Amino acid sequence: MDFKKMVLWGVAVMALASGCVMPQKKDDRSMLPKVCFTLDDGFEEHYLMVAPILEKYGFRGTFNVIVDRIGAKGYMTWDQLRDLNRRGHAIENHTMTHPNLVELAKAGKKDELTREIAYSAERIATEIGRRPTLLCHPYAATNRQVDECIRDAWLVPMNPHRCNFGEGTVPGSENGAGAFIRKSIDQNRRCIDLLTHGVTKEGPAWRPFPSVDVFEQHVKEVRKLYDKRVVDVVLYRDACR
Repeated sequence: MDFKKMVLWGVAVMALASGCVMPQKKDDRSMLPKVCFTLDDGFEEHYLMVAPILEKYGFRGTFNVIVDRIGAKGYMTWDQLRDLNRRGHAIENHTMTHPNLVELAKAGKKDELTREIAYSAERIATEIGRRPTLLCHPYAATNRQVDECIRDAWLVPMNPHRCNFGEGTVPGSENGAGAFIRKSIDQNRRCIDLLTHGVTKEGPAWRPFPSVDVFEQHVKEVRKLYDKRVVDVVLYRDACR
């Protein structure tokens, strides 16, 4: 360690010992609550509509995909997923076929569990060039045995207690993202997951936003909190660290 680093290290130690708070970098958001945009199921409208809006406001999303549906009508293709990955979004695992993993575990179907959790992760890794780090539980169904299988596959189980934004969401109101985020902060939640399934009524998604415009207002509401330094907006995998 050179002399300058030794002096800085000594100042930091003295400050901590005296109870002083060291100044942070102007753009340091490390201590702020983390907000994550997550999109489930891998619908094509996520690529065509959701990702461009997130990027417009400087954000990236976590896309949880069902592997066997990739390339099917209404769903993203591998090329589209590779493009999202290149653009800084995260492609995560939502299993192979979207079964209830708890039911598989209770039925003793270990091989099916392995296929749904581990094989799907390896397929994503092969196609995308980056192995997923997370497993999103279909139907938010999980138990200790399922989460052990997920960890055995070197994946992190997502928190199943998630709030879906879409049908019934009115940005700027008590059921909008801003109110939900502030309530979550009051409850000392450090990772705040904003889940969306779809952004058009015409699509196949469960309880979607009524229109793309409403989804954009939803994202703008989060951007305002970001600009006020109320929250940081990160990928889900980064919020888990």
